[in-house]
Parts: sequence; C-alpha cells; structure tokens
Amino acid sequence: MDDLTGLSTLRVFRVGLREALARAEQTGRAVAVLFADLDGFKLVNDTLGHTVGNRVLAAVGTRIRQQIRRSDMAARVGGDEFVVLLPEITCPDDAGRVAGALLGALDAPIEVDGHKIKIGASIGIAVAPDDSTDVDKLLEMADVAMYRVKKLGKRRFEFFASFCAGERSRRSSIEGQLRSALDGDQFVMHYQPIVDPGTGHACFFEALIRWQHPDRGLLLPHEFVPFLDETRLICQVGEWAVGRVAADAATLVRSGRPNAVVTINIDPKQWVMGDLAATIDRAVESNAIQHRNIALEIVESTMIQDFVWTREWLTAIREKGTTVFLDDFGSGYAALNYFMELPFDFVKIDRSILKRCPGDRVSLTLIQSIKFLARQLGIMVVAEGVETAFQHELIRTGGIPLAQGFHYCRPLPLDVLMSLFEPEAENSPDAYAPPFLPQRSVNRQAVAAARA
Repeated sequence: MDDLTGLSTLRVFRVGLREALARAEQTGRAVAVLFADLDGFKLVNDTLGHTVGNRVLAAVGTRIRQQIRRSDMAARVGGDEFVVLLPEITCPDDAGRVAGALLGALDAPIEVDGHKIKIGASIGIAVAPDDSTDVDKLLEMADVAMYRVKKLGKRRFEFFASFCAGERSRRSSIEGQLRSALDGDQFVMHYQPIVDPGTGHACFFEALIRWQHPDRGLLLPHEFVPFLDETRLICQVGEWAVGRVAADAATLVRSGRPNAVVTINIDPKQWVMGDLAATIDRAVESNAIQHRNIALEIVESTMIQDFVWTREWLTAIREKGTTVFLDDFGSGYAALNYFMELPFDFVKIDRSILKRCPGDRVSLTLIQSIKFLARQLGIMVVAEGVETAFQHELIRTGGIPLAQGFHYCRPLPLDVLMSLFEPEAENSPDAYAPPFLPQRSVNRQAVAAARA
C-alpha cells in the first residue's frame, strides 16, 4: 500500500491487471486502464510546500476511491501520477464515464490549511483486448494517451485508440532509432567527479548517459531520455547502463585504484518494473569488481512509492556493500521522515537550492539544516550544481564535505578523465584524482557577508 494515499502500489496493480486480463479472456469482457496525471500540482509544491502537497495527494487518493467500484483498483505510480483498473466493462464508453467522474471529482477545490487548492487531471485510457492484452503495453498506451491530453490542453480524457494509427507510426519510428542506438553502441557514458571542496580530490564519479547520434552528434539526456520513458525502453537501457558502469569501474580498479566508486542514476521505472538487484549482481560478477565499486543515485519520488519495500530493498543491497545516494533532495515530494528513516549513505542537495544562493537566505539556512541533520544521522552531504567560485567558497566554508559541478569539472569520457589523473604515490593508493580546483578569484568578504 502507498503510505501517502492509501492506494495500491504499482507492483500490486500490475498483478491485479494481469489477473483481470486472464479472467477477461475467459469471460469475453473488456478491461480498461486509466492513467491520470495531476495538472498544476508542481505549482502547489513550489508555492505552498511539500507538506501541503502531500495532503493534496492524500485527498486525491480519497476522491479516486470514491469514484470507483469495490471491484476496481487504484494505485499511485509515483509523484502525482495514478492508475485505475476497471476489470470488467461491457464497452469502452464505461471507461469514459468513470474517467469523466474522476475529472469532475478532481476538478473540485481541495481545502488544506485554509487554502482552496484548484488542480485537475489529464487522463489517458487503454482498453483490452482492443488495444492490447499485455500488461506493459496497456500501461504504456494509457500513459501515451495521457500525454496527448497534456499537449491538447489538459483536464480531459482521451482513448489511445482514438489516435493510435498516427501515434503508433511516430512511436515506431522513435523506438526504432532508440533500439538501433542500443544495438549499435551509440549510447556512451561520461563521468563527472564528486570532489572534496577542501582538497579538490575526487571521491566518486557520477555516470551520465549520452547518445552519440550518427546525424545529430552528441545528445544530452533531456533530448532523448523522455522518449526512452515513453517507449518503455528505459529498463533495457538502464540494464545496459549498469553493465557499462560496472565495466568502467573495473577499468579504474585494474588501473590501480581499488577504491574507485562510480555512481549511477536509477530511473523510477527501472526501480519498480525491473529486477535491479539481479542486474547489479550480474554486472559486478561479470566484471570481477566489488559491490562497493558501484553506488546508486535514487530520486525522492522513487523512494516513497512503497516505503516498507523500499527500506527492505535498500537494506539488502547496502549489506552487499553498495552505497546509496538520495539524489535531488529538496526538489521532490518526500516528507522529512523518509529522509530520516530510509537507509542511505549520502544525500545530494538539489542544484536549485544552491542556485538561489546567496540572495535567498532561506536557501542558505536550508543547506546548513540539511548538513546538521545528515551529520546526526551519519549521512554525508553533497552539494550539486556548484558552477562558480562564489558557490564553491560558500560550500567549502560552510563545511559541506562533498561537491559537484562545472566549477570543478564537466562530464568527460572515462579515458579523457583518466588522462587527468596524477601519477599515484606508492604510499597513497587512494589518491586517484588530481585537484579539481580551478584557480579563480573570489570576494571572500562577500561570502562572509552572505553567511552573516
């Protein structure tokens, strides 16, 4: 059960959908999947805070339950996305009527702490057997239909079948290019050091995927990852990424750096739908490295989809030696108790918080508060997005132990990064990186004034 809304989790929902499809094959009835995304929810979080946002999500869960039958199922996918299963309907219009009822319920203002909050939803619908009888494809089609609603103006519903011909053609073309990229080794990894701001020595290396497109050149994640998500190739590419990172970690280990640690970002769908633990085990074994040579970076919204399962999974993988980073902390939906109770080793303060410094004193206070709390919990803090000498000095003098950003080094191919390494001293096998501290002047009085 999702702790925040009281709805099912996606894992339980997938089991229910699979069983409903099996029954429908016997009865000849139809099955519908509704994929809903809240409209305007990010603004609620940004303006009223995550506590209010969490209460809005809880209210949404209640309203969804009120609009469906006892035999139906609703689940929170993560963040502000929800799915509804209608296991026995006579025709697609039945799903349309439920979608209309949900839109009406979610369009009504939600009152929290005296605030009347107006959101709404966009809903995509896929129907079995007309669209597909496969669990993943039905979820994908409903998701695609929902995104089409977003593009057309939001606050309505759309059936996948109503635009499937053109959409399938477009998706087939995109999916073909992405599959060719995967099969043709067009995806590559670049690495950005995570450094000690006091010494400039790299402690970890974050793996960041790129697409070496044959026609368009080197593409950054925002230019293709959404399409991986949309075509459900994210798990396959994620599995490749784990293998690539393990191989590169092995290169570092064989070069005389046994304590090298490479971090990899885990997509929420890979976390929920894929067998991530087994993928990591295979990659570690096949490359003859240790679990401690790989670290996982997981965003807030991923970690709160199923609290109990998340805690058990993280505990198990940490026992093998893999360290875990909570990524982009301060940008998602997590309440403070998740930060305090889930087992991880590092927390990365989202770059948006540092970007507001020094003009925003609240952000400075927030950084120090996170540092204090993390220290009490035995967690190391990383400041993301350090791009200027001023920000570096704020972090260094503020006692933040680790930092990352363009100020120190841009993401680079592994061979280029390794060419920067200093020859190791015989008595210092851990000193496997040069000082990443550009010699740039900074007004230390201004830094002190910002902290005052």
